Amino acid sequence: KSPIITLLETMSFKTTSVSCPKDAEEYFEDCERKTDLSTPSFRGDELAVRCSNRAWFLRIIGFTVKTKFVNQGSEVKGKTLCTVLSSKNDEPVDLKTDLQFSLLYVRPSGRIQPIDAKIRPKVRSKGYKASFRSSLVTTGQLDGCLACFVSVRGMSEVSTFRDHRIQRGCTLEEEKVKKKEKNAKQNEHNTCCLRSTSNDLAKTES
Repeated sequence: KSPIITLLETMSFKTTSVSCPKDAEEYFEDCERKTDLSTPSFRGDELAVRCSNRAWFLRIIGFTVKTKFVNQGSEVKGKTLCTVLSSKNDEPVDLKTDLQFSLLYVRPSGRIQPIDAKIRPKVRSKGYKASFRSSLVTTGQLDGCLACFVSVRGMSEVSTFRDHRIQRGCTLEEEKVKKKEKNAKQNEHNTCCLRSTSNDLAKTES
């Protein structure tokens, strides 16, 4: 293996912002360099130099929900579309490899319950489609709200690397979601998105 490759594998990379005055002649002497922890670094970014107007952007701009009750009202069946805008250095972020998505059920108490859903990243729709069937009902009515949660894969603990959106018309307090969303467990075995399991639910409720 090349000594350079070995060195790259052992180094820790961070995005660095560089600012140079117009009359700068020497990079290391005249330019100011500052490590930028507000922008994630993905594989392949090592030693890359890029100029852009905006280093990082992630925001959920839409969340549509369609549900209906089945099995005599004991289960709810639904489809959702979570529309996401995300870019790094003005280039679109890959929804399949760089971001991860989860569909959540938020109870009035603020407790978060991941929903086991079939999730498909949609490039043309710029978001994630999810379909599910669950028994999250109380006397034939949803007593909570659905929410979508998107984050940079493996970096959901950083506030600027994640976003969430509660379905329109929900009366739950958003602060409860912000406090609880970190409890949504990630399934790293899924290559394109987060899916919950019964074990995830048990850990979330504990």
